[in-house]
Amino acid sequence: MKKRDKNSQLEMLEGAKSMGVRAATSVSAGAAVGIGNVLSSSIHSVVQNSSLAKQSFGYAILGFALTKAIALFAPIMAFLISSVFRSKDWSDPSQQPNYRAHGPWKPSAEANQRIARISAHLHPSNVQMEESSILGRTNCRAKGGAPGFKVAILGAAGGIGQPLAMLMKMNPLVSVLHLYDVVNAPGVTADISHMDTGAVVRGFLGQPQLESALAGMDLVIIPAGVPRKPGMTRDDLFNINAGIVKTLCEGIAKCCPNAIVNLISNPVNSTVPIAAEVFKKAGTYDPKRLLGVTMLDVVRANTFVAEVLGLDPREVDVPVVGGHSGVTILPLLSQVKPPCSFTPEETEYLTKRIQDGGTEVVQAKAGAGSATLSMAYAAVKFADTCLRGLRGDAGIVECAFVASQVTELPFFASKVRLGRTGAEEVYQLGPMNEYERVGLEKAKNELAESIQKGISFIKK
Repeated sequence: MKKRDKNSQLEMLEGAKSMGVRAATSVSAGAAVGIGNVLSSSIHSVVQNSSLAKQSFGYAILGFALTKAIALFAPIMAFLISSVFRSKDWSDPSQQPNYRAHGPWKPSAEANQRIARISAHLHPSNVQMEESSILGRTNCRAKGGAPGFKVAILGAAGGIGQPLAMLMKMNPLVSVLHLYDVVNAPGVTADISHMDTGAVVRGFLGQPQLESALAGMDLVIIPAGVPRKPGMTRDDLFNINAGIVKTLCEGIAKCCPNAIVNLISNPVNSTVPIAAEVFKKAGTYDPKRLLGVTMLDVVRANTFVAEVLGLDPREVDVPVVGGHSGVTILPLLSQVKPPCSFTPEETEYLTKRIQDGGTEVVQAKAGAGSATLSMAYAAVKFADTCLRGLRGDAGIVECAFVASQVTELPFFASKVRLGRTGAEEVYQLGPMNEYERVGLEKAKNELAESIQKGISFIKK
């Protein structure tokens, strides 16, 4: 009898589990199995007590009723909720879920940055060219932008400026690249900005946006000015380019007085003294931070000497001192590395070709331009050494036209050690042979006139 009662109880348990499963199937197959299992587990725990078996059956009936109720009322609740949401006018700020009593919801700083990043990519010409844009207000950097330095190129749409901008965009030490010019800056900016490198590119057009282009920069490179044309000497460039350099340096003094300035605009022998006088007037002059770029003379010297010696130019190092035009360019061939000797004919040939390298290109282009590509390469090579110096790298030595006490002249090109504050040490010229000593005197005579011309332009 007891065995039969126990069998009846077990049948009742299985029936209860089956009812739970069937009842919940209309809601969710997974949920039904769970309910059936719970009911079965609960009843098994009391199966040994026949007095509780009836209670277990009651629980099963209760579970069945609950699942039926859920299945019935869930669609009704979903309909009511959706009706409420459809009745809201979400264009009304007061209807928005994050609306607060004191006013409409305002985006967080992080939200603003995300909006700015999206806007910068979708509308580069509008966002990057307008000072009032959200990009300007948030000073956002595109996601994935590399850490590094902020660099501005003044004259970025010119013959030197465009390849210079492209090469600087490729430099891993640059995080933000500002491209400024009085014409064509939007097009150059859009073009360069499509390159998949870490630097974020922003463009600035015309005098009203000069200050925005310069704000917060670590390094400013100035290739701005008119190019050399056939029959035009570097002094012929002076009257045009002197005014351009003056205006740009006034902006630097106001917006980024601590930036390192790499001055390319010709004639460098005069434009560097002009920049110095502008900074002195503004009370921001730091001679270590003003560097005239003479790297192209070094690049040419390395190339031409390597050709004569049959070496790779990258293995050659020729110090070039003095200035950056004609006879003021003095290659010290006696100090070439690796050490070597030249015949008098080779010395004369190499010196003359290095001094006239710019004229060689102007004549070869036959009125179509000057040395823009090699100058851009040399400028980027020098800018990279400046950035590595800013980073704190040791042993960074290059030639540059700087304030100097190497000679009696206030400015002179020689080897300098670059560091966090610019040209931290200016080296002496070292031993020279007779040919070089004679060349030095010629260089100083012409260089003195060019320097004074630049100083007089500001003081007149």
